Amino acid sequence: MQLANSTAHHNGMNKYFLILLFTLGTFMAQAQTGWTVSYQKKALLKNAAEDKTKNVVTIKTSTLKSTALLQLQPVDADTAYTITVEAEAVNEEFTGLKSWEYKGKAISVSGAELKTLFTGRKTLAFYYTAIPKDPNLAAVVRVRKMHICTVSLK
Repeated sequence: MQLANSTAHHNGMNKYFLILLFTLGTFMAQAQTGWTVSYQKKALLKNAAEDKTKNVVTIKTSTLKSTALLQLQPVDADTAYTITVEAEAVNEEFTGLKSWEYKGKAISVSGAELKTLFTGRKTLAFYYTAIPKDPNLAAVVRVRKMHICTVSLK
């Protein structure tokens, strides 16, 4: 009888573990989203999935006016997540130049702000993280930066 109880308990734990893995996998899949990247009201990337080689945008230095806007908009953002976008310097040790939290509207970076971020550099990379708002889920999900796009000055 002891062996039967042990086997039943083991099978129950396996089922619980598989359900947990499936649930976490679902949450991670939901957190991954495509992005629309626009500059001066022109869409440069549409529904862009993570791809560092394809998601490269070039803008002219002369267009970095205070009225210019770089806009980053997630496609079908899940409201169960806190989405944060971060600008990083490419090929530099110091990263995390600036971050913005997505609040339902496109994240807008002004030309003046871009000019400041580009000071001393020609390339910026934009990444996002998505963390569940539920603290119990946030505690067990591994957070990874996902590449949105790389912006280069010409």
